[in-house]
Amino acid sequence: MSKVKMSVQMIVSALCVFALGAVSALAQSDRGTVTGTARDSSGAVLVGVSITVTNVGTGLSSRTATGQTGTYTIPLLSAGTYTMTAELAGFKKHSLDGILDINSLNK
Repeated sequence: MSKVKMSVQMIVSALCVFALGAVSALAQSDRGTVTGTARDSSGAVLVGVSITVTNVGTGLSSRTATGQTGTYTIPLLSAGTYTMTAELAGFKKHSLDGILDINSLNK
């Protein structure tokens, strides 16, 4: 089995949902949620992917793993800029810096 790079679609899904969730919640809170689906380059969902988001300013990280449908959710993230990594044995680690700055949504 050849190694397949994780699809960028996973990160794009997270960005869209995170931004929408943060905008709708800003009137009540400065918290947001990252949610998405991990897929390989063929579009198949990936189960058991370790997803980590790290607040660049504080260094605090939140982790989860994808479930049977390849989905993940990391709720209650405080305002700030985040990096995101996705890891699964047999796949190349995928990282994205500065995925969202919740504070920029207030401007």
